[in-house]
Order: sequence, then C-alpha cells, then structure tokens
Amino acid sequence: PIKTYTYGLIVTDFSSLSSVDSGEELDVLLTVQNIGDSTAKNIDANLYQKADFTFDDGETPEKTAGYLYPPDRELGLEGDVSPVYWTMLAPSVSTTQSKSLKARITYDYKSTASTNIYLVSKQEYDEFGADAFKTYSTSSVGPLSLEVLPLPPYRLAPGRTNQTIHLGL
Repeated sequence: PIKTYTYGLIVTDFSSLSSVDSGEELDVLLTVQNIGDSTAKNIDANLYQKADFTFDDGETPEKTAGYLYPPDRELGLEGDVSPVYWTMLAPSVSTTQSKSLKARITYDYKSTASTNIYLVSKQEYDEFGADAFKTYSTSSVGPLSLEVLPLPPYRLAPGRTNQTIHLGL
C-alpha cells in the first residue's frame, strides 16, 4: 500500500541570528501551525538542547502556546499559527564555535478513523466470495494516521438471531 503522512502541527519557522558574540543576547523564534483536522490543545514548546546558552531572569526553556484551531478548508482559511520566543545569553567562548539549538513540541490531538464492516449470511458469502465485500476506511488529517486493513466478511450461520461483534484497534 502507498504510505501517506499526515500532520497535526508543523513547525513553519525555527530561527535566530546566524551569529552572536560571546555573552550577547540571542532571540530565538519557533512558529507552529495547525494543518490537521482537529484543534491542538495543551501545546508545549521546549527548547531542550540549549548548547550552553542561558536564559534571562524569569525565562524558562518551556513555553505554552495553548491551543490552535485547524484550517477551515471550505472557507479557504489556514490553520492557526502561534509564535514562541526565547531570549538567551550566548556562552563565553575563547574561540569561534558553532552551536546547535533544538526544540520539541508536544500537544494533545484527536484523530478519528472509520471503516465499513459486512455481516452476511453463509449463503451470500458462498455465492459472492470474500472479494465481493471490500473494506473502505477513512482517517482524519492528524499526527496519527489510522488504516483499517481489509478483513473477510463475518458469516452468520442460520439459527442465530443476535450476535455482538467486538472490534479492537
């Protein structure tokens, strides 16, 4: 099968000045956008690799962006965008060095999926065969794609009037 990748939040910008002098301030910008189908909630951005940079008083590596609404494709509106800023002090160094910063985004998101399930009599199953009953599934656009793999139809034998089927994902 063809693999498709879907997203909830994407990072549209993670930037700062390309160079800074030892001991000087550096502003870092991280911008995230919701391009999925559901509202992203409890969004946290964490600058977890700081490369010896320190924060100004009161500044922390973790920032909260709250929630972001998804795009409205019918109206042609893009999903919400949220910028997150950090101001840090460059470490004191004796020679020119290259350093890297890394950030991680975590958030709560709702993904949904659906599929069809056939319940057919033994006679119908025997007459048409398993290939006559195709499984179709759908999945929301989000950080988690769900795909229900095709299964043969369930056969009901004569004499059974009620049957409960439990499916687990």
